[in-house]
Amino acid sequence: MHTRCATSSSKHTKWKILRIARTSPTAAISARTNCSPRWIIWHAPTDSPPSHTASTPTTHLIFAPGIAPQEIRTLSRRAGLPTWDRPASACLASRVPYGTEVTPERLALIERGESALRELGFRQFRVRMHDNLARVEISQEEMPRALSQEMAAAIAERVKAAGFAYVALDLQGYRQGSLNEALAHPAKPFRKTVSGT
Repeated sequence: MHTRCATSSSKHTKWKILRIARTSPTAAISARTNCSPRWIIWHAPTDSPPSHTASTPTTHLIFAPGIAPQEIRTLSRRAGLPTWDRPASACLASRVPYGTEVTPERLALIERGESALRELGFRQFRVRMHDNLARVEISQEEMPRALSQEMAAAIAERVKAAGFAYVALDLQGYRQGSLNEALAHPAKPFRKTVSGT
């Protein structure tokens, strides 16, 4: 079974995976963190979560030597893979704001929006979801191209076609963890008094 990292980080999802894995005595769950070059293979059935200190005899941890991200790029380039220099990209759930439920539908919408930007030739970007608005972050190096009148119109058209009602280009450009910025500025309740403006 494969699941995106952010959605699998919740206890609910982890234990749901466990329950599925326990139905087969030969099931195995593999996990990898991007800060470690090691693969961890966790064999089911067991009720204990993956841990370096797992104490139950039915839990088996296998640590295999891995390769670092740069080595993966080197090997991919030698193999002639077209994705060898593709920019790193976190899971799609990282595009969903705090307090918003991560659903397959929302992830699919974000994925369609980012596919549209990729088709337009951009390399480093994010589509951050804010309800029905797509906040588009593009690297500073690619920002001049994105700000041209023709390209801005193309971005809006393609991302709206992906399913968003509104499209906004973030003038600060792409940056990691930009959704964390909202934590320092909690939203205040307000009432709209005039409509249509």
